[in-house]
Amino acid sequence: MDIIQKLERYIRENPNLLNNEEKNKIRKELFEYVKEPKQMIDDLLQEFFIYSGIMEPYENEFLKYIIERYPVKEFPKVLEIATGKTCSLAQKLKQNGYKVTAMDPNIRISSSDSRVKGIKLLKRRFTLDFSVLPYNIVIGYNACPVAGTLLKIKGRPTVFTICDAPETDGKLDIGVDISSKNEFIAELEKRNGSIKKVGELTIVDNSRILEINDMSYQR
Repeated sequence: MDIIQKLERYIRENPNLLNNEEKNKIRKELFEYVKEPKQMIDDLLQEFFIYSGIMEPYENEFLKYIIERYPVKEFPKVLEIATGKTCSLAQKLKQNGYKVTAMDPNIRISSSDSRVKGIKLLKRRFTLDFSVLPYNIVIGYNACPVAGTLLKIKGRPTVFTICDAPETDGKLDIGVDISSKNEFIAELEKRNGSIKKVGELTIVDNSRILEINDMSYQR
């Protein structure tokens, strides 16, 4: 099966994932990519490449980080922010034994889809009026649009990655203009974000800060 056929199968197997405009766009992008491959590709095409096994998702590095530092026996209940259209990371967390609630206003996968069976789907943006107390940990992969809000969470370890181009990732909720990833990192560090470089990822992990500064912190 060639790559064009794989794309059509991807569209058929995920009927809620792409609207008509996006279907036309991804077909055009793939046609152009086949003619002249390039390193930087659009998010739609990247999602297809990951789904088809053509590209390894960086979220796997984040999954490994969570599993190693927040084992399921100690942190069984996970709230995943910015889960994405298909909740792919939530699916992998579930497969590793975590009980997952996945939240994102852009979720498109149906709750009846077998891939998300056992995962609680919440189609909304994360705000501080949403209680995190039922969960052992709050995480987010490429959670730039809610990074400022995530840093305000109290009493629960909060771990998230930031994207390579936060200035293009929609409106950021930190109250200042950002023109580069380095500026974004500096602003997060200023707000007590503990920044770690793990492979290709930039991870904000506040659990140690919570343990030191919040005596009510409980797992």
